[in-house]
Amino acid sequence: MSHTEETRRKHQSGVYMYLSFDLMNSTAFKDREPRWPFVMHYFYVETVAAVRAASSRFHVWKYIGDEVTFWQVLPEGADLPALMRRIHAAVQSVRERLDGLQDKYDVRTRHQLGVKGTAWIASAEFVPASKLEQHLEVARPRHVNRILEERVTLEAEGDGGHGLQNVVDFIGPEIDIGFRLTKFAHNGFLLLNAPLASILLRQADEDSIPARVVSLEALKGVWGGRPYPVVWYCEPWDHPEENFAYDEALQHPIVARVLAGQTQPLRLVNRALRDMNLEEQVDHIAAQLKV
Repeated sequence: MSHTEETRRKHQSGVYMYLSFDLMNSTAFKDREPRWPFVMHYFYVETVAAVRAASSRFHVWKYIGDEVTFWQVLPEGADLPALMRRIHAAVQSVRERLDGLQDKYDVRTRHQLGVKGTAWIASAEFVPASKLEQHLEVARPRHVNRILEERVTLEAEGDGGHGLQNVVDFIGPEIDIGFRLTKFAHNGFLLLNAPLASILLRQADEDSIPARVVSLEALKGVWGGRPYPVVWYCEPWDHPEENFAYDEALQHPIVARVLAGQTQPLRLVNRALRDMNLEEQVDHIAAQLKV
């Protein structure tokens, strides 16, 4: 397969899912544990293995400090409720593997480190590097997400030779929202963006989706400052308290609301999208996925 054909296969325009796995409490852990580089490497390896076990379609996007991000093109008819179950299981699997380091190597990881996940979807348009300038000259809708791919030259180590490598990035407002949401993700949960939650509601009964709106939070540069629904997914939802430390309700307002049962049903997401006049955006995603 030629480079051009491979690019088209991997980076075609369509609906993309992005995924972030973030290691929690790592700063304090690094201050007291000299073996932290080994633990970090272990987190990276286990995260990639767990995410690819959940779906082999995921590709590593980039490593950002204590965070690993992934992307995949969602196929038509994608079963998102089933995929969410597998991704949440991957979050739990990585947590358990990190906890296991304490028994195996006497590294105090249990209840010291956590893993939080964020999953979001957005429709994106592929722009080949050769047409980037031409693309920018054409009038486009204000909120278009783009996939940029370039062939860059890198100097090989040792012999002064040069090699080519593909560099791919995703830019756009709906893609940026995912990164802004990650600060509201929590240990053991999977945080979902509004379009993903809305598509889940099109594919499954609300009662069968283990997710709730746990808060409404203003995000800088998002929705004109109006609050965005924060959705936590946890399988099963019946016992979310198992993910919380004994004193978290005193320090974390969202945790306090969850423990008090002060969450809102997932369908609130659809109300928010309607009030923000964003239903067409979700309809476009649904049409592309044929769901």
